[in-house]
Amino acid sequence: MNSVAAPSVCLRIGSLIVATVAGVVIVIALWLVRGILATGGRLAFSWWRMFDFLPLTIIVGSLIAIPFCLMIGLPLWHLAVGSGRQSRRDALRFGLIVGAIIGLAMAVFGVNDGAWYDEPLDFLGYCLAGRCAGSIAHRAAYPPG
Repeated sequence: MNSVAAPSVCLRIGSLIVATVAGVVIVIALWLVRGILATGGRLAFSWWRMFDFLPLTIIVGSLIAIPFCLMIGLPLWHLAVGSGRQSRRDALRFGLIVGAIIGLAMAVFGVNDGAWYDEPLDFLGYCLAGRCAGSIAHRAAYPPG
């Protein structure tokens, strides 16, 4: 067993919410980068409008993502605590797995009206966001020192 004390349920929920918002920001940033690269550095709208659009997208995306991430993350975290897998490496692994599950669900059930490479890039983006979110959740729940 691991000698690290398990964080409280409230701390787990708070950590997962913070990590989810960070994951949403990462996914949206990757969408913007892909849009810039696809148009050769030109977006369909002005840079100034992007800053008006971005906060609303992050808020709506977070409101959609938080319930799903809590439904997946809390039982997974309970399983991790029960099996003694509370290290940062385990959090990165679990985050990657959850990101891959969400990316696969989005690829299967989402709308693809873009190029052939959009779905694989979205999947990799969700994997990256999940891995980063796992790291953030671990850092928030298990502070160093």
